[in-house]
Amino acid sequence: MKRRDFIKMASMATMACSVNGLPVHAFGQEQAINKKTRNSNGKILVLIRLSGGNDGLNTLVPLDQYSALSAARSNILLPSSSVLSLNGTSDTGLHPAMTAMQNLYNNGKLNIIQGVSYPDPNYSHFRATDIFSSASDSSLYINSGWIGRFIENQFTGAPLAYPNPTFLDPLSIEIGYQASSLIYGNNGLNGMTVSNIDYFYNIQNNFVDPAPNTKGGNELTYVRLIAQQTESYTSRIQLATQGGTNSVTYPSNNDLADQLKIVAKLISGGLQTPVYIVTINGFDTHNDQVDSADHTQGEHASLLGKLSSAIGAFQQDLENQSLDNKVVGMTFSEFGRRIKSNGSAGTDHGTSEPVFVFGSAVNPAIIGANPVLPANATVNDDLPLQHDFRQIYSTILTDWFGVSAANTQAIMNGNNYNWLPIFSPNTTLPISLFNASVKAEHCEALISWETASDELVERYDILYSVDALAFEKIGAVEARSNGGMYTFKHNPSHDLCYYKIRIVQKDSTYVDSAILSLRMFCDTRDVLIYPNPADTQLSITIRGSSSALSLTLLNIEGAVVRYGMNQNDTTLIPVYDLPEGVYTLVLTDKEYFKEFHKVVIKHA
Repeated sequence: MKRRDFIKMASMATMACSVNGLPVHAFGQEQAINKKTRNSNGKILVLIRLSGGNDGLNTLVPLDQYSALSAARSNILLPSSSVLSLNGTSDTGLHPAMTAMQNLYNNGKLNIIQGVSYPDPNYSHFRATDIFSSASDSSLYINSGWIGRFIENQFTGAPLAYPNPTFLDPLSIEIGYQASSLIYGNNGLNGMTVSNIDYFYNIQNNFVDPAPNTKGGNELTYVRLIAQQTESYTSRIQLATQGGTNSVTYPSNNDLADQLKIVAKLISGGLQTPVYIVTINGFDTHNDQVDSADHTQGEHASLLGKLSSAIGAFQQDLENQSLDNKVVGMTFSEFGRRIKSNGSAGTDHGTSEPVFVFGSAVNPAIIGANPVLPANATVNDDLPLQHDFRQIYSTILTDWFGVSAANTQAIMNGNNYNWLPIFSPNTTLPISLFNASVKAEHCEALISWETASDELVERYDILYSVDALAFEKIGAVEARSNGGMYTFKHNPSHDLCYYKIRIVQKDSTYVDSAILSLRMFCDTRDVLIYPNPADTQLSITIRGSSSALSLTLLNIEGAVVRYGMNQNDTTLIPVYDLPEGVYTLVLTDKEYFKEFHKVVIKHA
């Protein structure tokens, strides 16, 4: 019998263990091993699969690339005025349907990783899903999943040795009709699937009936073992649901919210399962991604709204029950979408995507920069890779679950991946740090922050990095006892730069702020725009530029109203026929680096 047929047979054997007529499956394996206790730190990870391939450019919107976005996807473009703002940056925002996740970020509960993919990406739903599940290179085929390997690494003897007196709970729980390859380890499937939790099959005994010592008999023993595990795990889930509660009202007509409500109740009820997997379907938006009359509405907006509101309710539920410090969640999809939209008001399979990690323990920052988009994208243009998805997995293993570097390497198929600053080393700052931000000012980075009182603070050290990983101290600002506004200027060595504010207290202890990121668009050039406000024409003088620059004037809706090239020191742009209002002048060099200037048109 083929193994996949046998697994199918095994899952059918557990159909009697059901809830409201829907199946609850547990999985084991056919190889005997010694029973030993687990090694776990009690932390929980909730994986949220965005099935279909999410359009990252309409999820996390690069406002500093708005001109290129407008040219590439005008039929699905979000109005810039509708994009939700994020603290510390004016260049990046969220889809207008994602208000709950905006609140999470602005309240320090959301980390965003830009440009997540892997080398030589695959555009097939099935193969790409397999790659994300197995954490393999795109050229390799690995049968086990990274969660399955993690469980076998931390729970010695899994899955056959469980449940046992030292650990009675499911090793992972996936809500759905069929277990994914994520929880498939080297020794079998390390978890169970739950379709519904209203009613559970009562456990009868903890004994597997003997079977003939034949190939068929071994398979029968395996089937009976699975049924036994299902009943044991179902009993534990029953106890958790009886003791657990939900402290918030979850959004209605939202399948993801229904799933996360189940997860929160199981955690509240004391279940020690370390990994939960839930899914929201529908992200394969090849057509009608937006409402033609209102691009902030439509299928993609509905999906992102459900994602955001479900996560917001789940996080609030955990916080209300003081469970938030033991749980983090992460979104992922099999791939992103192309830069250029298609003719059906949709997007086609692409590469990179943003990944969101949420919870009270995360570093509330955007890791990476907005992708630099070509001025005139073609159907073949794709988003660049900034971060390998296995960097995120590795960081979760080491920083969240406390897995050793050696074990993490083993779980990651023998490979090492660079660490990312996803988690905050200390989520409680000793003082209130307000309005921390960094912006470009005359080819310098201006870091600013505000405090109410600094009685316990000695100074603020300013840390600088070019990769958001290795930081060095570049200066310090002495604290004032009564607090107030602080600033620090720096001339960075790279266009893309990262800063942290280190709060050093008088007892020599310290804690770092979230990471502040900045992309500098400075070519030691001096830009003079005159007059501003303008009536009939703008005079734009640029000195010190090493290359010709394109000049794009955008109205408040982000539409291009003037375009030209700066070949000499001074360029004139007529504006006499443009409506009064606020405009944005975008200077773009040959590397697609952009510099933004506010322009006001006011007619006499």
